[in-house]
Amino acid sequence: MFLDRAVCCYPEMPALVKPSAELASCFYALILLVENVVSRAFVWIANAGLRLLRREFRVFVHPRIEIDAIVERAGLRRVLCERSGIWRAILYERRPAAE
Repeated sequence: MFLDRAVCCYPEMPALVKPSAELASCFYALILLVENVVSRAFVWIANAGLRLLRREFRVFVHPRIEIDAIVERAGLRRVLCERSGIWRAILYERRPAAE
């Protein structure tokens, strides 16, 4: 099963991440904006442009530490975290059930 949604496009990140992480059977992968000055400036400029165009859509930079906590509470653990430019790819794996 694949969820094809951009976390940076949702203002309420937990409402997307929590249920989708809970449904992940083996792996859970995310591509997020890196939390730094460059990506925050990019998002600020993009949102300013959207406001000028009177669009309701906005872009968000969600804290990776909060996303990690939500995903880990869903029983997954981070196994890969790679960065490319303003993007970060994260792969989580379902932990085996405790015996």
